[in-house]
Amino acid sequence: MNPLRILLADDSLAISTLIGEQLRSNGHLVTVVQSGEEAIASYREALPELILMDIEMPGMGGLEAIKQIRKIPSPVRVPIITVTGHTDEANLLSSFMAGADDYIIKPIQPLLLDIRIQAMMRVVSVQRSSAAMIDNMIEGVVRIDRVGRITAFNKAAENIFGYTANEALGNNVKMLMPSPFREEHDDYLGNYAATGKAKIIGVGREVTGLRKNGETFPMQLGVTDVKTPDDRFFVGLIRDL
Repeated sequence: MNPLRILLADDSLAISTLIGEQLRSNGHLVTVVQSGEEAIASYREALPELILMDIEMPGMGGLEAIKQIRKIPSPVRVPIITVTGHTDEANLLSSFMAGADDYIIKPIQPLLLDIRIQAMMRVVSVQRSSAAMIDNMIEGVVRIDRVGRITAFNKAAENIFGYTANEALGNNVKMLMPSPFREEHDDYLGNYAATGKAKIIGVGREVTGLRKNGETFPMQLGVTDVKTPDDRFFVGLIRDL
């Protein structure tokens, strides 16, 4: 396994030192923080490839930190493994509901930790291979969440609209639309969610886009409504005409 950039959040100096030394001995680059607030700040500053999050920390606990991290737009989903001393079902369920992907019980066994990390990154590798394929498509791909915030923006979309992915992520997709479509979009998305009546979603058509420099242009747009067991989002496929 290639070395990973790992964010380790644990308020116990003894535990963070032990885990950190083990991870570094396997070649990983480890950033250690001691609170949920510091974990969020570190995540924003430099996107890690894996997060190990202690559940119980002073101030903001690990579960709340995970919830806040999952709200931050990111080009990829960063896997989170919670570190906990509790084995009851309620606590484990809470970590998954907050957005964690796996857990490991204290006291941590070095071999088990290494196996958990390798298993998690195998899944991530498949996901990122798919993401890389999308990023290299000649059509623009823009994914939004159920309220219209941009959560993915591939290279072709950058070229079409003139925004970098970092500039687009987290903003409402209305930024890519001229008036009057900009003003109508929120109502349209709300009406579609309530009634299922579609004008563009599921139906390809020619519309007008808006570049960063203010230029309007014709584009072919097809939008797909994607539902998963715990989420719903929309993927737009764009061709600059």
